[in-house]
Amino acid sequence: GISRPQRSVASDLSRASPSDLAWQPTLLMGGGGRTSSFAPSHSLNTSTPFLLGSALASALFACLASHTAVSLSAVAAVASVVLCISAGLRWVVGDPLRDTAAHGFGPRCTALAAAATPAAPKLDNNGSCDSGEPPADLSQEELLLLQYFFAITFRLGDDEAAISSIWCMTGGGKPLPSAPDQLNFTAIRYHLSFVAYATAAICMRTPLLKAQGGAVLGWVMRQLLSPRVFRYCDFYWPADGSPFACRENVMWTGHLLHVATLYEALTGDDKYRQPGGLRLVDGRGREWSSDAEALGLHLAACMRVNAAGGVPCEPGLVFFQCQNHAMCGLRLLEALGGSRVPHGFFGPERRRFLQFATGGMRAVVGTGGLKVVVVTTPQHTEPFCAPFARERAHLEERLASAARAGCETIAGEHRPPGPSPSRVLGSVPFAHLGSDGWDLTYLGWWADSGRLAGELYTLAVQPKVSRGAWGYGEHPSLDSRPPLACCVGLNIPKSAYSAQILPMLRQLGDGSNADRVEAWLRRHFRREAPAQSHQGGGGEGGGGEGGGGEALSCSPEAELRACSSGCGSAGLGPVAGGTADGRTADGRTADGRTA
Repeated sequence: GISRPQRSVASDLSRASPSDLAWQPTLLMGGGGRTSSFAPSHSLNTSTPFLLGSALASALFACLASHTAVSLSAVAAVASVVLCISAGLRWVVGDPLRDTAAHGFGPRCTALAAAATPAAPKLDNNGSCDSGEPPADLSQEELLLLQYFFAITFRLGDDEAAISSIWCMTGGGKPLPSAPDQLNFTAIRYHLSFVAYATAAICMRTPLLKAQGGAVLGWVMRQLLSPRVFRYCDFYWPADGSPFACRENVMWTGHLLHVATLYEALTGDDKYRQPGGLRLVDGRGREWSSDAEALGLHLAACMRVNAAGGVPCEPGLVFFQCQNHAMCGLRLLEALGGSRVPHGFFGPERRRFLQFATGGMRAVVGTGGLKVVVVTTPQHTEPFCAPFARERAHLEERLASAARAGCETIAGEHRPPGPSPSRVLGSVPFAHLGSDGWDLTYLGWWADSGRLAGELYTLAVQPKVSRGAWGYGEHPSLDSRPPLACCVGLNIPKSAYSAQILPMLRQLGDGSNADRVEAWLRRHFRREAPAQSHQGGGGEGGGGEGGGGEALSCSPEAELRACSSGCGSAGLGPVAGGTADGRTADGRTADGRTA
């Protein structure tokens, strides 16, 4: 679908009617908040909110002027500018009464979002199933990348000084009073999680690296459960107590579930799915526990009480990007062998969010495909307690009913979500290509329709990519500066967000644009390790200190044979002198459990 003519996009939109589309949230200043949470509506007019926003902005500037001796004419000039900007945004965003299609992707995408998934085989205890094409062989470059991951994860052990020297990201903070670290999109939780995802993507292609991949993911899980990573929770949600119980914060719980389920899929070890398998001690010394299945049910209940069908990251803010990881975790819970969760169990939650996204999250400012964020009612407040408890009880009953019936697959929905105080208050009307890359790179992993990501790309993202205005020049220093504090500014360095764009392009078959991005990255940001011969042995994992940066001394095929025989060549040998199945000499697994 990459070469699909763009003229058909306009044709799709011209045929779309309000009945084909869900209610479209408008700009952050608009939205009104009076639309029912779970019923589509097209009756919202944005004129009044925009005028109110303009009046409030004018009053703010007038107040500022009274304290800074600014002349009345200057205040009037500023107010006029604000009114002009509001009018311009009013035109750009459109009126849902007459222009709802501008916020949606058309009936074809809406239909794909509503499609149920066919049955799929469960994973066996080696993290594999009998369907699909065999994976490609690992390349030498991928093995070198694994060396680097090993060096910055499990080889550090529990050495706090070494960990802090490498994992020193502070998250940029927020322009809020007394805001702690780890609140922004450069927070350590993202770096940790994406290392886990890249490791799993490589190691899942061969059973010979199961122990090493599990060691990386297990180490990442320990860090995600450390107070340094989640301590910001007390700033946003001081009354929630357990971080596992927060009805928002999917920017942590979503990654936690995704990494935990990937760990089991890769290693066959279900320790995070066992009762109390997820444990942490917070900054006040209180101990909290949960497990992967309980966390999955919790996230699904959070989705059911949210008007957009997602889980907020920060209070009330639903980002498509972060839904990806919660949804991937829920999809994996359905697929894991031995899991109580049958295939298709979380399908209603997947489809509900995607129907909202395809109907109301198309960017109306030409900066990309999907709106960056939708603003909903913060749901950590008291009015949400009873609706959340009701939806959680419904999910528990749905699970128990499937168990009584012996179902391996669930199709359809028992009951739609009940009443909730949640409302969609508005949305940011623009997109960001890096955000689109993040959205669509992972969407194909969990969406019931494998065609949806390609359709969204063709409709709204590819025209921006192909236009080249965002292109890659010869001045990479301008593309690698650290970002500022606020997420909405989206001043993310291109060198960073290309890591999301490139896999999106490869997965969706846009080879020409992918080659262009990859060539730019390799030209300006690839750093070659010095060519050295490595004779194996030394240090945890067989690589010795600094083994992550050494070049391979043999072919990838020989490297994998070395892993299975335990020689530890190039630092890819079994963890702590173990065997190919991850057991150490005393019969314990790589994470210390008895095999």
